[in-house]
Amino acid sequence: MERGRAPAVAAMGLTPIGSLPATQRLDLVIVLPLRNREALTNLLEDLCDLGSPHRGHYLTPQEFALRFGPTEQDYDAVSTFAQGLGLAATGTHPSRTLLDVSGSVADIEQAFNVNMLHARHTPRLTGATNWSCFWCLWWQGAGWNAG
Repeated sequence: MERGRAPAVAAMGLTPIGSLPATQRLDLVIVLPLRNREALTNLLEDLCDLGSPHRGHYLTPQEFALRFGPTEQDYDAVSTFAQGLGLAATGTHPSRTLLDVSGSVADIEQAFNVNMLHARHTPRLTGATNWSCFWCLWWQGAGWNAG
């Protein structure tokens, strides 16, 4: 664990326990943004407008993916990019908004410029006796950009 990281982690109510083993495999989901957000907002308003002739005429999942989901080219590009970082694409979704990937802790840390920590959550409620352990991605630097 890097020096200087504990205070920031502690500010989130976490107590660092240690780093994850570099060879441990984890499953992640990459979330891709929707397209045509203004058109989506207009459609949602139209669907909810009591006076609209389109009220209640909802899109099928396929129609939604075509109009607002990432393009097939964008989805393929993200999958290729993830694989180039050492992650394996393990599942796809019809909406193309989610991509399941898997990789070792070492690959994930390098790909996303993070430190993977095992941490204990400090309950904020008085009298709480249980604590849970979970994985904490700690971003290093200003952020990650796929290019």
